[in-house]
Amino acid sequence: MVFDDKIRVLMVDDMPPICILVKKILIRMGMSNIDTCHNGGEAWDKIEQAHLSGKPFDLLLCDWNMPESGLDLLKKIRKSDIDGIKDLPFIMITCEVFEDQVKLAFREGASNYIAKPFELETVETKVKETLIKYKKVS
Repeated sequence: MVFDDKIRVLMVDDMPPICILVKKILIRMGMSNIDTCHNGGEAWDKIEQAHLSGKPFDLLLCDWNMPESGLDLLKKIRKSDIDGIKDLPFIMITCEVFEDQVKLAFREGASNYIAKPFELETVETKVKETLIKYKKVS
């Protein structure tokens, strides 16, 4: 499945090599409209700006453990009263792999979950599942 290059993706991780790796995987999948940032506060600003400009993100991939954590960002997104932001597909990518942590992420509204270290195929599969679930692709 090749994805439309109009799909807007935001990748958030405080480790630039992870952002670069995930971006390469997404490009391999056919996506080219990919932005990155390195903490939850910066991500929130980008999400808000994109939404207000009429070009919202279609997918967010986010690390849990970073300044202004991914879990806090997820909670903020799901509680947002800005129409459209609260339903943003959110994939948590993290080293937090204990069952309680995975359950917490889903309880707070994560759309999908990828454990680090990850395989290329895992990222591709989870991204496809999430985009299909949220009807961003057919």
